[in-house]
Amino acid sequence: MTRAAEIRPVTASKQKGPHATRSSREGGGPEPTARRLPKRTRTEWIRFVGYWIATLLVAQENVAGSLWLWLKLEYVRANLVHLGYPPYFERIIGFLAAPRCGRPTRPRLWDA
Repeated sequence: MTRAAEIRPVTASKQKGPHATRSSREGGGPEPTARRLPKRTRTEWIRFVGYWIATLLVAQENVAGSLWLWLKLEYVRANLVHLGYPPYFERIIGFLAAPRCGRPTRPRLWDA
């Protein structure tokens, strides 16, 4: 006897529970439903889009600032000297600028 002949589908009469009419091949569970997002009003969409535009602008500015520090532009060095910072301060700020680039795009990252 082959293996295919040994496997017989379970009929509805042999199944138990509220899903007895479904075959065992379908899993016998409830129908999966698509997760629906709540509909947003016009005001909520404006706030949502405005939030992400502002967030991406801040993130872009952080990326540009960190690139300026990594590239050691004379403009940045002149401003730091003008403000009275020591020359090694540029390296410290440049190292710490990298993690702050993507942080604004991840809301509630540090929430408990």
